Amino acid sequence: MATRCDDAVPSGLHTTTRVDEIIAKVRPGAWKRMSCGDGAHGPRVYDWVATPIRAQFPHGRRGWVLARRNIGTGELAYYRCFGPRGTRLRVLVATAGARWAVEEAFQTAKNETGLDQYQVRRYDAWYAHITLAMAAAAFLVITRAAEQARGDPAGAGHADPVEQQRDPSPVHPAGLDRPAPHQSHPALVTVA
Repeated sequence: MATRCDDAVPSGLHTTTRVDEIIAKVRPGAWKRMSCGDGAHGPRVYDWVATPIRAQFPHGRRGWVLARRNIGTGELAYYRCFGPRGTRLRVLVATAGARWAVEEAFQTAKNETGLDQYQVRRYDAWYAHITLAMAAAAFLVITRAAEQARGDPAGAGHADPVEQQRDPSPVHPAGLDRPAPHQSHPALVTVA
C-alpha cells in the first residue's frame, strides 16, 4: 500500500518512526535496482529497498517499509507492506508494481465503456451502471484476446472501423460454443 513520507510505523515496543526517517537510515549499498513490471515505454526500473517493521502480526506474518527511488531524479515513494515471513524483495517490488496494471485497466474501462460516466443519485443506479460497464469491459477484453488468437492484432485486418460496425464479423472466444445463426449468443444471455 502506497503511503506518505510522514506515515508513522512501529519501530520499537512503544515507539513509532516516520517511514522517511526509517529509509534515511538504510545504508547506501542496500538499494537494489530492479524492474517492477513493464510499462508503456518498457520496463519500469527503479532502485528499491525494504526494511522490517517492528510490529506483532499473527500467523507468522511480517511488515515492511518499502521504498522506491527514481533513478533519474532521486525522488522517493514509500509503501507499507504485509506478508508471510521470508517474503523476498523482488516479490514486494512486483506487488507494488502491479498497481500500474490495475490503474491502466480502470483507465481503459473509463475510456472504452464509460465507467466514470454516471451521475450518482441512488446507490442501485450507480451499482447497475458500474456492473454493466465492467461487464462490457470484460467482453472487450475477451474479444481482443480472441482477435489476437486468430492472428488479427488490434483489428489490423479491417480497413474501416465504421464498416466493421455495420457488418461485424462474429467473434467466438475459446471455450464458448458457436450458436446457430438464429440463436442468441449464450455468453451474452448469461451476462444480460
